Amino acid sequence: MAMIDTSIPPEWKEQWQRILEQLHDPLKLQVTTLAIVAAAGLGLVYKPMSDHITSLRAELKASQSRLALVRKIEAMRTTKKLLVADLPPKGDANFWTEYMLEGVREAGVKLRNFEARPKSKLRVGHYTGLELKMEVEGDYAQIHSLISWVEHNEWFMRILEVRFEKKPLWIYAKLNIALLAQKDSSK
Repeated sequence: MAMIDTSIPPEWKEQWQRILEQLHDPLKLQVTTLAIVAAAGLGLVYKPMSDHITSLRAELKASQSRLALVRKIEAMRTTKKLLVADLPPKGDANFWTEYMLEGVREAGVKLRNFEARPKSKLRVGHYTGLELKMEVEGDYAQIHSLISWVEHNEWFMRILEVRFEKKPLWIYAKLNIALLAQKDSSK
C-alpha cells in the first residue's frame, strides 16, 4: 500500500519563513496583530451580538424620544404654573360682579348694564370661562381708563369686543370681556 505524503510542501515552508521574517519589523507586527484582533473581535464578539446591539439601539431611540416628551411635558407644566398664577382662585359670578364694579368705580364711568354668565364653550381642565357684558358711558378718559384697567389688571381677562357710540356729551360703550377662572369646588 502506498502511503500518502502528508508533509508540507517546501514552497509553503519558504513562504511561511518569509512571513515570519517580515514580522520581525515592529510596524508590520503591530499592523498584523491589530488586523488579527479586529477580525477576531468582529467574528467572535460583534457578529453574535449584532441582534442584541440592534435591539439596544431601538430601545435607546425610544428612550430618547420618551426623554424629549418628558422635557416637553415639564416645560408645559412650568408654563401652566405661570398661567395659573394669573387666574383667580374662584370663578363664580358674584366674585366677578363685585370685582368689575370696583373697576367701574375706579374708572368713573356710569354703568348702564352688566351681565355675567359662565361661558359654556370654554372649559380647560379644571378651569372655566366666564363672559362679562357691560354697557357703560363716560368721557374718553373714563372709557380709556376702564379698558386699560381690564386689559392690565392682575387676572387673566381680555376684551373680546368693544363697540362705541358717540353722544353729544359722552361716549356709550359696549364691552364683551372673557376671562378664565378655576372652577368653584364648593358646588
